[in-house]
Amino acid sequence: KQHFEGGIFWLTVARDPNIKEILRSLLRMLFARMPPPSSSDEDCTQQVCHELQLQGQRKKLLLVLDDVWKSRILDIFDAFVNHSSSSGSKILVTTRSQDLLDRKHATKIEVPMLKPEDSFRLFCWHAFSGVSNVPKNLRKPAEDVAAECKGLPLALKVIGGTMAGKRDKNIWDLTLKKLKNAETLSSEHEMQLYHRLQPSVDDLSETHRHLKDC
Repeated sequence: KQHFEGGIFWLTVARDPNIKEILRSLLRMLFARMPPPSSSDEDCTQQVCHELQLQGQRKKLLLVLDDVWKSRILDIFDAFVNHSSSSGSKILVTTRSQDLLDRKHATKIEVPMLKPEDSFRLFCWHAFSGVSNVPKNLRKPAEDVAAECKGLPLALKVIGGTMAGKRDKNIWDLTLKKLKNAETLSSEHEMQLYHRLQPSVDDLSETHRHLKDC
């Protein structure tokens, strides 16, 4: 944060974004107030790029584009990327598509699985609203269940949420057994995982379509 004295601007893009609304949201952050109305997507795009370059000349900015699926949103910021190479400003993109980053010749950083202590902390946040709230008799079962999530944030979040409010140790023991045997904990648990994974499944390339049937 100290490095980017011009500010950090976070935009969640998602799979089917409303580009104009995303750009107007960024303009509101850049202006720190409601920006003047734009009559078209092109006007809004030009306004965003102009303001980014203008503010980036004064101070270094970090623009975070989270959950990007298509290159269109990245194309909009090409001019800013070219300008930022000399100004010190940066764009950080999170995406599930490696091809998208390859086309932009971006520097890629693969995010590893969470370490055990971080996994347990995330799990407890969803199961108990924090590590400090874990009952003593559930500490070991909670550690074991979290460990079975293998450092996957999605699994830690969904399974942690599934276990929220459950204080019977027998339920925790049964949950651990199901996880070790790769069984579904509940229909709710299954649907939460499915809805979160569905966009990635739908986005499989033609060469991997057969995986949908697995």
